[in-house]
Amino acid sequence: MSKKLISFLVMISVCLLAPSAIQAQTYTDVSPSYWGYDEIEYITDKGAIHGYTDGTYRAGNTVTREQAFVIIQRAFQLETANRPAPSFQDISPNHWTYPAIAAIVDEGWYPDGATLVPKEGLTRKEMAHIISNAFDLEASGQEQLFIDVPGNHPYFEGVQALAANRISQGFGNAEFKPDKTLTRAEFAAFVARAMEESFRSETIAAPPKQKIVVEETSGYGATLKVYEKVNGTYEQVFETMNAVLGKDGAGQTWEGDPKTPVGTYSLGTGFGWGDKPAGMTYPYRGVDDNDYWIDDSSSANYNQWVEYGGNPYARWNSFERLNIDLYKHAVAINYNKNPTVPGAGSAIFLHVWRGAGSPTLGCIAVSEPNIEKIMNWLDEDKHPFIEIHP
Repeated sequence: MSKKLISFLVMISVCLLAPSAIQAQTYTDVSPSYWGYDEIEYITDKGAIHGYTDGTYRAGNTVTREQAFVIIQRAFQLETANRPAPSFQDISPNHWTYPAIAAIVDEGWYPDGATLVPKEGLTRKEMAHIISNAFDLEASGQEQLFIDVPGNHPYFEGVQALAANRISQGFGNAEFKPDKTLTRAEFAAFVARAMEESFRSETIAAPPKQKIVVEETSGYGATLKVYEKVNGTYEQVFETMNAVLGKDGAGQTWEGDPKTPVGTYSLGTGFGWGDKPAGMTYPYRGVDDNDYWIDDSSSANYNQWVEYGGNPYARWNSFERLNIDLYKHAVAINYNKNPTVPGAGSAIFLHVWRGAGSPTLGCIAVSEPNIEKIMNWLDEDKHPFIEIHP
């Protein structure tokens, strides 16, 4: 084969490549293999983001409120001239982001107020409010999709609209994490999905259909009820069970405080040193002497399950062994997770009790037959969660 023919064939093969495959990356720190590469490139091409003067995008950095406002203003090419001055006292009219902020507020996409705190991170709930308003998104139906954004939540409509339009799936356990701040890559992805449907998920987030409700009765005594959603309504599945809480009952807790934390939480994996209950389909992990839950708030492993074969006393100041009698069968409760706040409390489980007269150190406990009944009932696809009431 002649060199000219080879050169011609090479030229043809290059021309047939998709534009995205041969397009040079815009930012030095966002490679084509990065999960948000296409979305970042897309809104860059649309003129919504410019990155930094050194050629970086800094995808993992937190996106601030003022940065987010500028991105949205550019995405919509909003006119910034002659906009009414917002009431924020902490942003100067001379600041370069002020025109975009004034335009966003004037459009009604973000509420006016005394302060903006422009350099603080934009939260997921604020993102949902801005994007749902900017793109005029609506939710179809009002069935609650996320356990941490109930119908009376001030950002309920925006969060539901994002999910209904396949822009957000939340997290796999039916949580939206409304107070979690966004990275620059995450915000770019949400904006790109709103602008271009091909970036959106093929499915809508599935609503939770199983819940456990625990209510303190007196001291550390409690009742536990199990519900499943049928035709849009939660119906009680089993007879009400007796339960015990931490010895100081239910309330706001912190590390070392023997209280059971109030609130709504998704459920983590089932675990135990006993055999997996017969018929159980929910995720289950067996434990042995190398399994620990770390309650050392100074450790990077705080409030995490760690398998470790060495001397735990040499590695952590405090830890909890998982291979103990009470954890023959147990289910982790996702308290103080994502983000994990050091000192806010750890190792909260639903497990086997010692008896109706024996409180826990902050967990919830029921009889062994009842914990097995619950674990057999749990269905990961129904996003089970727990509500703990004082």
